[in-house]
Amino acid sequence: TAGDSLFRVPTGYFAHFVPEDEVDDDADEDVWSQVEKAEKEGKIDRAYRGEIAIAGPEGTTDLYISLL
Repeated sequence: TAGDSLFRVPTGYFAHFVPEDEVDDDADEDVWSQVEKAEKEGKIDRAYRGEIAIAGPEGTTDLYISLL
């Protein structure tokens, strides 16, 4: 059954990514490809300390990437 989760988010800065096409079946791949593109273009500087993915009730995924 679906339930709530509780976790501690470390102090820091995060970039927030959401699927560009909300009805896309590959929403998880979409957000990760956005992260890779942003990193290659120098728009973000990842800390590689932890990423948080939140799956919404509609099946969409929000992704938070830790930054330096």
